[in-house]
Amino acid sequence: MKKTKQIITVSLFMLFTLIVSAQQFSKADQSVIANYSITVERVNQYMLFEKGFGTAKAAEPKYASLTPPHTLDEKINLLSALPSFVKLVKSAGSNFRDITLTGAALHMLFETTDPKKQANFFKMCDQGYAQRPSAEQMTFAQAHRADLVKWQKEIIEYGKAELSK
Repeated sequence: MKKTKQIITVSLFMLFTLIVSAQQFSKADQSVIANYSITVERVNQYMLFEKGFGTAKAAEPKYASLTPPHTLDEKINLLSALPSFVKLVKSAGSNFRDITLTGAALHMLFETTDPKKQANFFKMCDQGYAQRPSAEQMTFAQAHRADLVKWQKEIIEYGKAELSK
C-alpha cells in the first residue's frame, strides 16, 4: 500500500510539475522548449543530473526558500548560483541551459506519448497552457518510444528515492 501511495504521489507530482512548468514559462520560452533539439546524448546527461538532483538539493539549505523562476533564464541563473548544482551539471557533462531544456522537452514528450495522458496534454495545448512539441521532437519520441518509457521509470525511481529520505 505504501509503494502504491508513493507511485501515485510521484506520478501526480510529475503531472503537477508539467502543468506548472507549462504555465510558468512565457509563450516565447514554451516555444524554445517545444523546438529544442533533443538527442540521446542530451537525455543521458539529463538523466545523470536527475539521478544526482536529490543529493544536490539536500546540500543546498537555501534551495527550499528560493523563489520559483518564471523564465528559462531565471531558472538557469537560479540553479547556476548553487555550488552543488554547478558541480552536478559539470559531472553530467552538460550545461544548465541544455539540462533545463532537455528536462522540459523530455517531460513534455512523456505526456505526448502516454496514451492515458496525451489527450489532456493536447487539450492544454489547445487552451494555450502549453505548446505542442516540434515535428523533430515527435520523430525523436517515435524513434525512442521504448527509451522514453525506461527514462520515465528511472525518473520515477529517483523521485521515490528522494521521497523516502
